[in-house]
Amino acid sequence: MSLLKKRIFTLLSFIISLTFTQVQGCTFEELNNIPKYISDFNIAECEIIRNGNKRSLHLMKNNDTIYDTEIEILLKSKNENFRLLLFEDTSFGDVSLQTQFKSENNSAIFKNETNNLARTKFYEGILKNKSHETSVIGFLYHGIFWGSILDGNIMHYVEPIKNVIPKASFSHKVVIYKTENIHFPHINITSESSFSWLEWLLSSRTSNITFNSAFVRGDIDFINRTKDLFCEIEIVSDHTLYQYFKNESNLLSAYLYLHAKHADKIFRKTHFNLKGKPDGIRISVSKISIYKTVNDSNYPMASAASLSEFLSKFVTRKQESQFCLSISMSYRPFEGAAIGEAFRPDIASNYAGGICDPTISNLEEFDMNFNLASVNVRLGEKQLLPLGLTLLAFVHEIGHGFGSEHDDPGYKPCSPDKSVGKYLMHPKTLPLHEQRPEFSPCSRKVMSQVIRKRGSCLKATVATCGNGIREGGEECDCGWTTICNLIDHCCNPSDVEFPGVGCTLKGDNSVCSPKESDCCTKNCTVNTNKNYQCYSSVSKCFTSFCDGVSPECPKAQEDILDYSCHVKELVCKDGECGESPCSLKSLPECNCTSNILEECVVCCKINKTCIPAFDLGILNAANGVYVHRKGRKCDFGLKHCDVAGNCIGETSEPPRTKRRNILLIIFLTVLFFLIIGGCARCMTRVPYGTLIATIFCCAGVLTFLICLYPAVRLTLRMYDDVFTYDLEWLNGLQLIFIIIGAFMGLLAITLLVVGICSTGATRSKVYRGWKSRIGGRIFSALCMGIVYILNLAWLAIACCLVVVVFVFHVCRKLCENAIDCVDLQQFHFLFPNGTDIKKLNICEKKKMFCTDTVIYAEPYYILSFVASVVVLISLLHYIMCLAANYTRIKDQEKFKDLQELQYLQDSEMGY
Repeated sequence: MSLLKKRIFTLLSFIISLTFTQVQGCTFEELNNIPKYISDFNIAECEIIRNGNKRSLHLMKNNDTIYDTEIEILLKSKNENFRLLLFEDTSFGDVSLQTQFKSENNSAIFKNETNNLARTKFYEGILKNKSHETSVIGFLYHGIFWGSILDGNIMHYVEPIKNVIPKASFSHKVVIYKTENIHFPHINITSESSFSWLEWLLSSRTSNITFNSAFVRGDIDFINRTKDLFCEIEIVSDHTLYQYFKNESNLLSAYLYLHAKHADKIFRKTHFNLKGKPDGIRISVSKISIYKTVNDSNYPMASAASLSEFLSKFVTRKQESQFCLSISMSYRPFEGAAIGEAFRPDIASNYAGGICDPTISNLEEFDMNFNLASVNVRLGEKQLLPLGLTLLAFVHEIGHGFGSEHDDPGYKPCSPDKSVGKYLMHPKTLPLHEQRPEFSPCSRKVMSQVIRKRGSCLKATVATCGNGIREGGEECDCGWTTICNLIDHCCNPSDVEFPGVGCTLKGDNSVCSPKESDCCTKNCTVNTNKNYQCYSSVSKCFTSFCDGVSPECPKAQEDILDYSCHVKELVCKDGECGESPCSLKSLPECNCTSNILEECVVCCKINKTCIPAFDLGILNAANGVYVHRKGRKCDFGLKHCDVAGNCIGETSEPPRTKRRNILLIIFLTVLFFLIIGGCARCMTRVPYGTLIATIFCCAGVLTFLICLYPAVRLTLRMYDDVFTYDLEWLNGLQLIFIIIGAFMGLLAITLLVVGICSTGATRSKVYRGWKSRIGGRIFSALCMGIVYILNLAWLAIACCLVVVVFVFHVCRKLCENAIDCVDLQQFHFLFPNGTDIKKLNICEKKKMFCTDTVIYAEPYYILSFVASVVVLISLLHYIMCLAANYTRIKDQEKFKDLQELQYLQDSEMGY
């Protein structure tokens, strides 16, 4: 019995301890410290799988043998599990790691080290259960995995829980979150800035230093080269980041290397020539330099107080060898919201800056380098920024180093709508889930020019069999045996047994590899189907089909005037679907609002007249008419366009049904008046004055809500799309309108009931006693007070609508008379403080402002104003009716006394 009690006690103790641990870890203290940057995440534990057995990685962290060349890891969380199949990235061990220490005489010298591979290893791989279209990069340190997991189009980030919840009690666990879970609050900036807060985060500048005219840069043959090229970079860590990582050089170097690997995956998939095939430009880490203290030598950035000053002082730091780029990463509490800045090359002005720039010597006897970029991974608080954001900032600044400017938000080919997503170099990079991890056509065009003109330092890659990338003379490269068995059955793995040769096609019957060639079948043969589309750009402007002879996808061709972009109102330009068909004849687009039959057809403005594009000979490749997309509003927003370019109603009833409904309404109306007319007694109980006021009030409020809601929604969309202002405080607009409608409806019913109770024979019954008469008078007076206050409120609403109608009327006139731009500087008071005047001069987004907003919103606001006037009239009518009702109730006692006196007189005379 005692043994049983002991077992029960042990079991209860275990349950209590487990419960306490879960509460302490997930419910109370730690959740109060969740940063505002990450809205949601899963807590997971790392487990290693060997021979089907699972074991927690943190329990094996002191065992060096866990870091195998090939490893399988299970990230186990409550909501989702990730099974990672990884192989070692041996190039991480080849990176030169340079740190600094002080000698006995207190002189600072550099020490070249190598990464401790027993404690830190870098891996690449895939998801085991989803081998296709998945990618994993990251490293293991003390049994904890850091990295990113790409599953189709969804990116997951994995970090130690300490990075997200500093006071977490279970430090061996990790957090997993998606790109869409990263959110940042709005940050107030100075009025001198014309950008939203995030546009200020990632930036670039030119050096304004011109090279001597005798200096000649080395060009490269970018088109006819036979090998891939890589940009050899140096990553420099300042002392604050070293101290944040608790003086762990190996952990810090792996963290820095992760950022470069992320950039490399994006660059090696980029087709800079816009023809659909990646150009093989790589990012490779040659050296990692770590400063440990503020007193280290060759450290001019030590005392920098801002990111801009940090980059300026970084210029004078001596580079021991020539790198393609040198990128610094820091963890400093800089003021402001800047986390990234770089020197951008300018080919036209020959300014120094960007990739491959040589060292410049001046008369002050110190050298300057401008092949630089800086990223600060801290924003105000004492917490490391989310990995998803720092990876983005790193590749964004490298993009500036390759010459890319920010994408123009008003140019659709390089700044598509939210449904498509923004590119890497868009100035407004958050929310991150709206971003595509690739460079825009505008960026790629400039970057390819910079590579050709200034890419002399780019080096030819050396083939490394087993890294999963086909390089040099390799026929294919699928990695190690375990991964090859999942993703490529046509390729020999790097560890194939003799006499097989790694990174070659299997056997004599394998002609190609489907992993490497888009026109290759799973049977390792050429796809002979010439109708098979092997490439299609996101915009559908570039397409390519297999030729039935080669396993390689032919060079993509651009479809100029076709529906291939799946947006029938736009044509292709620069490889993206974002140009109006009117641009084919250098004409601006307009709206044919005068004819409902042409509202859903693309129209062009010529000599201040709006004419359908087909009347100007602008037709698509099938000789068809360019029409607006399905669902676009027409007929002042009351209807919408269909797929054929017709303006149709929201619901289409058959004519027979419409006639039946009209006859039913007429019948019910006649029946109502017949019933009322046949009941003479009922006629004396109807409060006609209050009834008329109620009809006016209900009609006015209903019209007001129906018209004002779409008008305000159009205005909010204009602020967001044209001026990039997100008025979040108006997101609950629909709920506010529902509350207004419900309150006014309830008030109208209440006042109608009061009127009925104060009319005719009903009044004599309801207010027979003196208590009921006093209560009726008090309630009538209270209603008069409420209606009076509402009258003032609706008067204020009407006055505001007068101003809004006037503004939109002026804007419409400006749109009609404007040729290129619409100037709204006279309406600066309608915009938030600090708005840049340049934003109020609308050029690129003129169509979005005029055609899509002003023309539709103005009539809505006019109707809303008329409706508010009707409501004002009804409220004044209510006040008069309530005053009359108050008088009737007050005089009811006198009428009753008079009736009783008359009754007594009649009785006496009769007696």
